Amino acid sequence: MKGIKSYNHNEREKIVQKLIPLIKDKFRENFVALAADGSFARGEDVDYSDLELIVFVHKIPKDTNWNIGKIIDGLLIEIVVETKKSYIKKYLDISDVWYASGTGGLFPIVNKYFIDEINTFQPANVEIKTLKQIQKKWNSFQEITAKLLNNIKQNNKDGIALIFSDMFNELLVLLAYLNRKPYKTL
Repeated sequence: MKGIKSYNHNEREKIVQKLIPLIKDKFRENFVALAADGSFARGEDVDYSDLELIVFVHKIPKDTNWNIGKIIDGLLIEIVVETKKSYIKKYLDISDVWYASGTGGLFPIVNKYFIDEINTFQPANVEIKTLKQIQKKWNSFQEITAKLLNNIKQNNKDGIALIFSDMFNELLVLLAYLNRKPYKTL
């Protein structure tokens, strides 16, 4: 197993080009498109950034979880397999993970027209949906805040750093929904 390794954008592009035929071969006629996400898609990747790829298929195979996270030669490569409909529902519409879905859009690698069409999606009823997410997530925030306050009151310093970190994370999630804007990066 190799440790983390520094890569630049051009080196990541070469890796993507090597992966294209392997991905197409893996999914064959089920393959629709390939896109990059995250810092690579925005052209903001730096030395130790990971490489996030979205493989679009006609139908997600039922027998296996096709999402892959691998470290190849010191680079974390995450490959997520989605249909157009499942991708929009999970990442672009206001969902449980929308706060972390980024704001930059996908970078087309294979089938630019398909990816460009996905990038035009705008969720409807944003205010209502974000308020519903806040309501769903409020209990978690209240619970972790109560734990922090109890630890402070009991002068229990051992767990405060971890609890505070969790509370701060929950707060940031709520703020994304409150501001109606997902975070560009985590």
